[in-house]
Amino acid sequence: MLFSEPTIDSIIGPIIDLFTRDPFRMKTCPFGAWPSPITAEAIAAGSIRLYSPAIDDGRIAWLEIRPEEGGRSVFMRQDEKGEIEAFTPDPLSVRSKVHEYGGGAYAFCGDRLWFSNEADGRIMVQESPSAAPLPLTRLLE
Repeated sequence: MLFSEPTIDSIIGPIIDLFTRDPFRMKTCPFGAWPSPITAEAIAAGSIRLYSPAIDDGRIAWLEIRPEEGGRSVFMRQDEKGEIEAFTPDPLSVRSKVHEYGGGAYAFCGDRLWFSNEADGRIMVQESPSAAPLPLTRLLE
């Protein structure tokens, strides 16, 4: 399922509507039971979470959880020019289920990335952002 990028109007509009409605026509409801145009999905859509930062040779790297891609974790890195680049191609997701905390899901040095693929737990290596990741471990049955 694809989501459109949230706009200022789509986020702020419902909030402004709440304050500009006629208060005499509003219905009184018990706490937490009132209808609201602001949904959890609307707030969470497009809320990318950053975690697991690292630095190698002055370049910053991190993992990015993308809700619009089903919560997929993507390895991101700043290149030599300061531009941000994504390594992990879809549908791969950088995540380790060891200890169920996702810790230690990747290591990188220069342009080489080693990571645990969430779907099958295989260790993968990727030689550059444009290279296809290759499995280092076999698929367990």
